[in-house]
Amino acid sequence: MNPRAFIADDHPTMRIGLRAALEMDGIDVVGEAAGFDDALAAIGGLKPDVVVTDFGMAGNHVTDGETYLGTLKQTFPDTPVVVVTMLNRPVKLRAILAHGVAGLVDKSEPLSEFVVAVRKALTGRQYLSDSFRALLDEAASDTDTESTSVLSPRENDLLHLLREGHTLTQVAAQWGVALSTVGTQKRAMMRKLQLASNADLADYISHLPPTP
Repeated sequence: MNPRAFIADDHPTMRIGLRAALEMDGIDVVGEAAGFDDALAAIGGLKPDVVVTDFGMAGNHVTDGETYLGTLKQTFPDTPVVVVTMLNRPVKLRAILAHGVAGLVDKSEPLSEFVVAVRKALTGRQYLSDSFRALLDEAASDTDTESTSVLSPRENDLLHLLREGHTLTQVAAQWGVALSTVGTQKRAMMRKLQLASNADLADYISHLPPTP
């Protein structure tokens, strides 16, 4: 039996191209959608083996890509998701990857690359476009050579407190340390997350997956 894919994209030409490329490779496309709400409603009934989806669509109940990916992960945890997008900001790309997607593909890639991403997703492997990998690597080299993959327990605590709306002064009081100490922890956390400004930090926090 052929693998079964679902395509969600608000551009008809993109859906047509993806369908043709996947079906030529022996992957059955069992459904399509042009928006977040329609995609979520259809996936539950069709139960595809993989979802190939745009990140920037529209919806009435679900209105942004981050909420959409979070809902997909929570509702269909065993269904791999391959995201296709034209976004090129490292902070956004990292936010998408934080949702545990199986693939992140640059829309400027040839259709054959989308097939490669889907095939990898179906076997439990992850695909990341070379262009996106280069962007993330460049962002890392522009900040620090320190590992960006692991925050210390204290840095994780700070990230969660900031997400909850606490100020640095409040965190310092809660921890019983000097404000300068919290500021140092914040700078280290931002360096590891490759965030260059407070605006980037706020953006990153706003796009974190929902807390279980």
